[in-house]
Amino acid sequence: MSTDHKKVKILCVDDEPFILSSLSRILRSDYEIILAESGPKALDLLKSNADVAVAIVDQRMPDMSGVELLEKLTQEYPMIIKIVLTGYTDLGALIDSVNKGEIFRYVQKPWDTGILKSAIGSAVKRYNDNAQSVLLRNSLAETQEKLKKVIDELQFLKSVQSKTDGSS
Repeated sequence: MSTDHKKVKILCVDDEPFILSSLSRILRSDYEIILAESGPKALDLLKSNADVAVAIVDQRMPDMSGVELLEKLTQEYPMIIKIVLTGYTDLGALIDSVNKGEIFRYVQKPWDTGILKSAIGSAVKRYNDNAQSVLLRNSLAETQEKLKKVIDELQFLKSVQSKTDGSS
């Protein structure tokens, strides 16, 4: 059965293959899943998948921490809604994730599948709401520009008419 409905893309970043496999298995029926085993790999994958809606990022990874990746995502892909997934309760790292990475939710390993799916569903809704808001702002800006042109034309016509009326 073919469908025109395009699945929302979810980026999962974790250095543990088992975690990536589990996330993929849990989410693939509802979302298009993109897997990355490191921050640098995630950034590389985003170059060809800029329409990712949600990133689920492990806090502790070699090469690039979750906080570092989240900061880069915030700077380079501000529309992506970010979820931190971690088995560690390092309060400092969590605070950094919130403050620097602008995370949407924090989910602890091992996760409860219902809580994880709910967090992702809320994140997708936030992404869609943000995208709709951008579309509406762009449409409003276009309408304002058209209105400005109409006003300018009316003012021009009014000035031409007053010159014509004044010379008769």
